[in-house]
Amino acid sequence: MASLINHANFLFTADELRQYNELIVKKITETPEISAFHTFETGIKNDKAIGLVAGTFGLLGKAAQGCGTRTPDTKLLATQAKKWEPKRFEVLLRECWADLDSTMGRLSRKLQNDVYDLTNTDYMIFLLSILEPDLARNIFRMAWFNNKNAATTTDSPAGVLTAGTDTSYFNLFDGFFEQLATIVTNTAARGTTIAANGQATFALQDSTLTNELAYKAIQAVIDGATPALRAHPDQMIICTGSVGRKAMRYLQDKGLPFNIDYAIKGLNMISLDGIKIFIVEWWDEFIRAYQSNGTKWNLPHRIVYTTKSNLMIGMEGQDLLDNFDVYHDKVTKYTYIEATDAIDVKVIEDNLVQYGV
Repeated sequence: MASLINHANFLFTADELRQYNELIVKKITETPEISAFHTFETGIKNDKAIGLVAGTFGLLGKAAQGCGTRTPDTKLLATQAKKWEPKRFEVLLRECWADLDSTMGRLSRKLQNDVYDLTNTDYMIFLLSILEPDLARNIFRMAWFNNKNAATTTDSPAGVLTAGTDTSYFNLFDGFFEQLATIVTNTAARGTTIAANGQATFALQDSTLTNELAYKAIQAVIDGATPALRAHPDQMIICTGSVGRKAMRYLQDKGLPFNIDYAIKGLNMISLDGIKIFIVEWWDEFIRAYQSNGTKWNLPHRIVYTTKSNLMIGMEGQDLLDNFDVYHDKVTKYTYIEATDAIDVKVIEDNLVQYGV
């Protein structure tokens, strides 16, 4: 079995690489701060119900009936039930001390009887420095892009994942995008069409969405939403970088006011007409890497108008798995890295979404 790091490209001599902290980790698009536009519920176990009760009885107040027998209104608060269905996932990696023999990793190994145990070594600390943010990145990926019926473009029936993609990383549960698509299928008014998504090539999908059309797409999503969403104090928009960047350029060209509130951890956030707009470049990176049929991308331009409280991530544990269990097995001599939790995501109120694709 090979080492968890491909050391083949590293020269291991007295004058070359000697420590893992000398390595430069390639820059990737950082995962957005996952709590910025999601609400979390921890301690989710089994199939816990989510009960929803309408916040209004509807019409109230008729002419007074005077004395005598009076007929009361017949009112009933509307209710809806959704259900958490947490699915367990795991990260399980292992490393053998012997695979580090001819690499710089041997310098971080322990001595004598402890040589097999890689826990608390520089090598393991370096691996964990990669794994911990990477796990948060994958939780974000699962939350948005998972689909219980995940399939590649060459499968039968065909799906949207790039040919050769391992679908077992994507089919644990239905993520937010799949749930939004179902909401639009059931209620067409909750969808807003972005024509550029339907173009036949990568180049046309990009060029057809002009700066002006990107801005107008955001406006169309806002105008198409329910009054309840437009009046909600928690309202927000999340969009791909392809939409957000071009919309900002349009506003700049026209001299229209908007505020750049912050740009951190792969997330730009602007305010427009009092609405927070989160521009998520990571969505673009993922779509281009994993949702292509070789000719065009699957819905590269996306706008989600909803509320933070409406996008719920439920987890069995009490945190986002920022801790890995690293342990040494004295029988097999392997050092294992393991993490596990159960997760599900839910769009809580179908009425509080407008999905532009």
